[in-house]
Amino acid sequence: MNTSDTLDLNVALLPDAHIGDTAISLSQKIAGKYSVHFTLDSVNHIPHLSLYHARYPNKNSTEVVNQIERVAKLASPFPVILDRVACLENFIFLAARGSGGLSLLQSMVLDALNPLREGLILPDYRTILDNKSADLQQVEYIRHYGYAYVKEAFSPHVTLTRLKEKREITKAMALVPNEIRTFQSSELVIGTIGPHGTLTKIEKVCTL
Repeated sequence: MNTSDTLDLNVALLPDAHIGDTAISLSQKIAGKYSVHFTLDSVNHIPHLSLYHARYPNKNSTEVVNQIERVAKLASPFPVILDRVACLENFIFLAARGSGGLSLLQSMVLDALNPLREGLILPDYRTILDNKSADLQQVEYIRHYGYAYVKEAFSPHVTLTRLKEKREITKAMALVPNEIRTFQSSELVIGTIGPHGTLTKIEKVCTL
């Protein structure tokens, strides 16, 4: 299917204004000292906690929105605890403590939206499928859901930035106070996926 006939969407939780502003401030602090691929802001690189990245046929766009509205009505708000600073593949992020609320919400989103992909897979995950040395569990999730970070592999977090130089990770992480931050999940959004997994535009906001 031609990419002009598809939509690449992220379903995510938005942090509250305080945590969002904190994430933006920390991202800008890191970017002020180190070379990064992106810096968070409130317009083009929006702070978020991803639940599901996927590619859909354009014809299913209305149903994607309908299904997320349904999920939001069924779900209940719950606390999200960001309890440590972590890194992976040059990304620096605030890692969330695993919880029943997060796992249940992701499962609800997967059940609602996975069929609407009609088997489409994002290019980055196609690359993993083509890698003969790829993790078998990751491959299974991609084949079934079109996304690697589901079920036991779900690692919820709020990304701050991605450094260009791996050698600067430790010093950059030291700029982020390692403290517990908490917000109440209340807004489930559908947004456009940008480079490096950024959320570049919010298409729909649903209140839990």
